[in-house]
Amino acid sequence: MARIYTLLRITAYAAGLAGMVLFVTARQSAEPQTARAAAGGILLILSFLCFLGTYAIYLAVRLGKGRNR
Repeated sequence: MARIYTLLRITAYAAGLAGMVLFVTARQSAEPQTARAAAGGILLILSFLCFLGTYAIYLAVRLGKGRNR
């Protein structure tokens, strides 16, 4: 479980960084680059979903420990 948590966390940070760079550079270019902006948006959504997964794992572990007492 800890390995999945760490992997999701690293993936979330990497996808968030790459998505933000793609989205911002696409919006700042002289010509609209919708494909790059869409790819950046998809990576940002992936980042959000990965972070959501880490919070779900965290809650599952915390609530599981309380049940064993």
